[in-house]
Amino acid sequence: MRLENKAGKRGGNMEEIPLDLSRHCVETEAKIAYEKMLKQAMKTGGEGPAAEAVERLREFLETADFAALRAADPVLAGKTGGAAVLGTVSGGFVVRVGEREFPVPRIRRG
Repeated sequence: MRLENKAGKRGGNMEEIPLDLSRHCVETEAKIAYEKMLKQAMKTGGEGPAAEAVERLREFLETADFAALRAADPVLAGKTGGAAVLGTVSGGFVVRVGEREFPVPRIRRG
């Protein structure tokens, strides 16, 4: 899994994490990406882009409202297959599917 450095639409650079949704929903693929990045980070001593991706994926997995994301688009639900990228904007997350952009709703605790 390779991280991509992209210029964000809202300014600045961000590392985007590619998600292959051809066989899984966004939540399952994020878990798979987390495990892959964790292995890469361990090989590099827990530093560098893979370690940063592990932290972002951990936060994404802990805070995202996956039911709302899956309801937002068939690709995110894993129903039609496709690819997406996970990025960060303005202190939150965004998932892009092609030209479509989905701000990630956070789960409400409490």
